[in-house]
Amino acid sequence: MSVKLVGQSMKRVEDPRLLSGKGSFIDDINPPNVIYAEFVRSTYPHARITRIDTSNLANEKGFVACFTSKDFDGIVKPLPIPQEHQAPIPPIWPLSKGKVRWVGEPIALVLAKERYVAEDLVSLVEVDYEPLPAVIDPEVALNASAPKLYEDWEGNLLKYMEIKGGDVGKAFAEAEVVVKEKIKTHRHTAAPIENRGVIAKFDSLSGKLDVLSQIQFPHVGRTLFSKILGMEEGKIHFRMPDVGGSFGLKGHVFPEDVAVCAAARLVPDTPIKWIEKRTEDISYSVQEREQIHYIEIAAKKDGTILGVKDKLVADMGAYGASPWGGLTFTTTLTGGFLPGPYRFKSYFFEHWAALTNKTPMGSVRGPGMFSANFIMERAIDILAHKLDLDPYDVRMRNLIRPDEFPFTSASGIVYDKCSLSESLKLGSDLVKYKELRKEHEELRKKGIFRGIGIASLIEIGGIGSAILGPSGSVTLGYEVATVRIEPDGSIKVYTGLAPHGQSSETTLSQAVADELGVPLDKITVVWGDTDQVPYGMGTWGSRGAPLGTSAAILASKKVKQKAMAIAAGIIEARADDMEVFPDGRISVKGTPTSVRALKSVSWSDVASIALRRPDKLPKGMEPGLEATSFFEPEVPATWSNAMTFCEVELDVDSGKFKILRFLVVEDCGKMINPMVVEGQVQGGIVEGLGGAIFEEISYTEDGQIRGGNFLDYLLPSAKEVPNIEVSHLETYSEQNPSQTKGLGEGGTIVAPAAVANAIEDALLALAGKKKKITEIPLKPETIFNVFRKDNG
Repeated sequence: MSVKLVGQSMKRVEDPRLLSGKGSFIDDINPPNVIYAEFVRSTYPHARITRIDTSNLANEKGFVACFTSKDFDGIVKPLPIPQEHQAPIPPIWPLSKGKVRWVGEPIALVLAKERYVAEDLVSLVEVDYEPLPAVIDPEVALNASAPKLYEDWEGNLLKYMEIKGGDVGKAFAEAEVVVKEKIKTHRHTAAPIENRGVIAKFDSLSGKLDVLSQIQFPHVGRTLFSKILGMEEGKIHFRMPDVGGSFGLKGHVFPEDVAVCAAARLVPDTPIKWIEKRTEDISYSVQEREQIHYIEIAAKKDGTILGVKDKLVADMGAYGASPWGGLTFTTTLTGGFLPGPYRFKSYFFEHWAALTNKTPMGSVRGPGMFSANFIMERAIDILAHKLDLDPYDVRMRNLIRPDEFPFTSASGIVYDKCSLSESLKLGSDLVKYKELRKEHEELRKKGIFRGIGIASLIEIGGIGSAILGPSGSVTLGYEVATVRIEPDGSIKVYTGLAPHGQSSETTLSQAVADELGVPLDKITVVWGDTDQVPYGMGTWGSRGAPLGTSAAILASKKVKQKAMAIAAGIIEARADDMEVFPDGRISVKGTPTSVRALKSVSWSDVASIALRRPDKLPKGMEPGLEATSFFEPEVPATWSNAMTFCEVELDVDSGKFKILRFLVVEDCGKMINPMVVEGQVQGGIVEGLGGAIFEEISYTEDGQIRGGNFLDYLLPSAKEVPNIEVSHLETYSEQNPSQTKGLGEGGTIVAPAAVANAIEDALLALAGKKKKITEIPLKPETIFNVFRKDNG
């Protein structure tokens, strides 16, 4: 090929299959004789179970079986939770044992021959409860007098921790101004277009459990399930079908999935299928983001930040979801990332994780980082307004400078080279920031109130074992790929990634095509099957490009080196003199086109000898033409960055607003496929705007979920989403062969602060510095109340 594919906006190779309806998602799969599972769930947020009566089911048409926790005794162990909690780890069972701690907790599993029959039968199971007092407010939960979720504990404190950096006392003593504010982020969830689901079948003859699962790390999932089910890992086969989005939600071990697998062992040779309903997805899967912060910033009058103090109270729900435990990969990340891309060195962070009678806390796109970014970026603007400075200038003054990389943040995180000030300046130029300021002043004279908001981002990706190993997580940091040349010259790439919307089939193919000099249509990517692909770590945490693609590049280089040696033997030349020409044939470097037809070989020629004529291989060379590479980064992580600019127009009479413009300047290192990058950025921004404006999960005082469906849990539609402009910088990573950085979560993390800052900017013209946006979602009534709070 004469043109390199990496860096080109190639059409996605996944799309013909998916857009023509030929994808195979979990609910498309209906094995012969399949039966269906449904769950009896708690209707109380906190209660003891005194009786479960399933006798009404026995004579019902289509009924197969009903299981409660006692039926699983000796078959399952508790779900794994990392040993990071301050209090004793409670055993988390797939079906509740004696007590429920949140509305929706699974109590019993009903199996029937038809799905709708199973749903009807659930209503016939009688459960008697002894209601207990529930605690919903995380700050109330920390009081000594609050109802305890776990009687053996001293209270509801799951974990207290501190992060310290520099000399905070000195920073605040020398401050010329101190900003103090209470800022909150709210509870919501991932809401992927496809709900959760699982199909499990236990073969009594082989003793093997076959699981069709959407889990984002099939091999790690197999390892975890082998421990939970007490089975040999080789006796469990995980397969991942096409998955309609996850956003972190399907990166958990859920009670329902374990219960279905356990039931499959009790009803052998019969596939069991469970497909989640939308109400279950919103209300009972995992939730995230609910945090209360008390932040203080010490600064000089010119806006230089000297130090930051922050107290976080995190609402963990009934427990932190398996396998992450809800802490390392959610709330404690907040403390680590709250300093963001800023230069200050003095920092004190308090982390209070409280248990409440709500759905468990889990990992959702940008876990912990969503709140960290919103809190810090809001505080930056509040500081700027107090000092009568422009938020742009305060950011530019405090951003890490280009010559300071690698930079150790106030929380101890080491950042690799980024383009922070460059992206801020470029974004300002593109959006015409200074001109907008003047334009908004003129419009205010006409009663039109517009605002411009900025939010900065530094995003972790490609996390290696240096971070994940010491964390005690089940997941390590490497990634793996096998590249195999078939006899006909076609190429199979077996990746440890588990894509679910990231376009990995396309980007991996582009990278391998460039390394081997073959057309894109020669390459097939295989993923998600633990019996086919090598043991990998899956897709999560913005790791696909920096780790997965790097592994594929390294494996391709090995294959190419062997292929050149075989080709050299055929042509009778030196291996170092061989190369792949643009027409895909292999010959000696510099061979004229006129001669190449006679003195060249194809990939098929080379593969045929490697696989079918080992007698023609160079002496000592093994047959076959494939290679496997594991890529483990030498540094803890990669770091991408972005700057966002949001312009809004505010209706002061209603609190409604319209986003007029949204601009992103992003830097994810080398772009494999710019179209894919822009799709990831734009999709992330849309999800972030959804979390900032529309999406909300709230509870009544007695612990019942409000809503739980798309009538109440609102998602942004095409009508509400603005045109999102994306501009690129490319600071190549020096830490991996692909020269990429992660980018999958950044848009979601940074969008809420950008729009909130824009709204507050518009409010300033109405009532000055007293108008502060200190919570999300940004509902019209919230904004209206902020405006009217001091104005009457």
